[in-house]
Amino acid sequence: MRRAVGPRRPAVRSCTFCTTLGGPGAGTLYGADFMYESKNPDRPGTGKAMICAVDHEPSPPDFGAIKLINGPFAGYLVKGPLSGTVEAHPCS
Repeated sequence: MRRAVGPRRPAVRSCTFCTTLGGPGAGTLYGADFMYESKNPDRPGTGKAMICAVDHEPSPPDFGAIKLINGPFAGYLVKGPLSGTVEAHPCS
């Protein structure tokens, strides 16, 4: 997962899209690009997507978003506050 910290460091494209969607940008930003595959026989194919999370410690609520960039479901977007907390962990 790519990471960009605070407003002083330039965010990668995935993280930048969080703030452009209305997510608060004052927290730590996490984002990643990924490929998806449609399981819908009426809309077959694959596409690229982005996922992001904004960690606000201790408040306001953390924010998350998933956006499908291209492929059979291009334009799909879901965003909003996250329940629980966003925490960084080393990859294993």
